[in-house]
Amino acid sequence: MMRLTHTVRGWVLGLALLFGGAGGLAGAATSGAAERGHAASVRLPTALAGPGPVYEVRPKSIYFTGDDSGVIGVLRRSMGQTGPGSGYLHWAIWNRAEARGTATLWVKLSTPVGTSPFTRLRAGVLLRVPRDGHFTLLELQYRLHGQIVNEDNCVPARGKVAEWGMLMGGQCV
Repeated sequence: MMRLTHTVRGWVLGLALLFGGAGGLAGAATSGAAERGHAASVRLPTALAGPGPVYEVRPKSIYFTGDDSGVIGVLRRSMGQTGPGSGYLHWAIWNRAEARGTATLWVKLSTPVGTSPFTRLRAGVLLRVPRDGHFTLLELQYRLHGQIVNEDNCVPARGKVAEWGMLMGGQCV
């Protein structure tokens, strides 16, 4: 694909030189730069990845609870799970309206949470509702004890926050 693009661009530049002289070349070069500038100016929304106020495009992990009891994707070594089983987060779609993927979901199901081991689940991940350059709604779907669970998390509408909230009664808390 890259070779074809360069070949077509070279062919267009060659025609511009042939038929328009240096002015044609300048026009062709300018339009190419304008196209690249336009592509660079279109920014994709980021997601709150955490821990802390860390926002990324296509993060490898999303820490979606304030106490680190829920992690989507790759688990940090310091959290106790390492090696080939440390998780994944694969993004199939990431555009200006939404991001969709599949992931390892790590959750602590026992109390106290601090000493509880992680349970590994498979989850579908959907990020939506971009606002101020960031996705603000995180939807998870996973199976727990034979039941399909749909969980909605949100970013409160107050600046750049450090953790996901919960969506309750249409309000982000």
